Amino acid sequence: MSKRYFDILGIAPTENEKIIKKAYRKQALKYHPDKNPSKDAAHQFLLISAAYDALMSKSWQKSTTRGKQYDFNDFTQQAKHTKEELLKERMRKARARYEYLKRKEAEETEQYYQAISNGRAWWQFKLIMIGCTLFAVIFILDKLVLPSHWEQDVATHGNRLMAYGGMAENRVVPVITKNDEKFWVKSSNYGIIDRNVELVLQKSFIFHDIKAIWVFEDKEWHRITTDFSVMGTFPIVPTILLIPLITFLVRGRTLMYSLLFNVSFYMYGIILVVLLYLNDRWAHLLTMGFL
Repeated sequence: MSKRYFDILGIAPTENEKIIKKAYRKQALKYHPDKNPSKDAAHQFLLISAAYDALMSKSWQKSTTRGKQYDFNDFTQQAKHTKEELLKERMRKARARYEYLKRKEAEETEQYYQAISNGRAWWQFKLIMIGCTLFAVIFILDKLVLPSHWEQDVATHGNRLMAYGGMAENRVVPVITKNDEKFWVKSSNYGIIDRNVELVLQKSFIFHDIKAIWVFEDKEWHRITTDFSVMGTFPIVPTILLIPLITFLVRGRTLMYSLLFNVSFYMYGIILVVLLYLNDRWAHLLTMGFL
């Protein structure tokens, strides 16, 4: 008997009430007499309501062991009412149940959106949004507007055999310098670094991220970009950091806003901490790039 109830709701047997409620709402909306004019809709609507009642009250578990239990009122009630009256009463109760669950779901949805649009979580999200937007703006200014820092350095370690797929290039290899700078370059560019050793690092003004590596060979300067870096993969990182701002601008009672809010709230705080820690950006930010 229990399997039949689940078949009516169109789901596999489960004790998860959320799944049962979701299946009921879906089926009830499909066969509601006010929305479905077909002849079988009313009958199917009653079946769906009966299946929901049985599963939510766990009556199907009892019926598998001792069958349905009747009392005196079950028989006297049938005698007092005609078949049509009983059918109307069942339909009235089914409609009332559907409307009640619909209102309850709307209230829960409203409470959820109120919490993420006005409560404590909203203020925490705004702090994360401001931080991410600030970082994105600084990265853009560092790359396109502000002057560069120039530093001389010497390549001390590298490994052509340790080649991986990069974000901007197919194969990149690591390089370490005397001043403990670590970066990845395209494998075909490793040779020129290995031959010359002496490097000039072009760094961004505020965060001191490596924008490019310059090597002098054959009477000319060669510009080499880095991989796995904010500047080398520009504008990927700044674009990703603007997602919380987009979430703020599309604020509303929509599934898209809910998804973006939860991603921003639970992930971007960690991203900000990582960005601050890497390359000592927290120190560069405090000194506005002068240290």
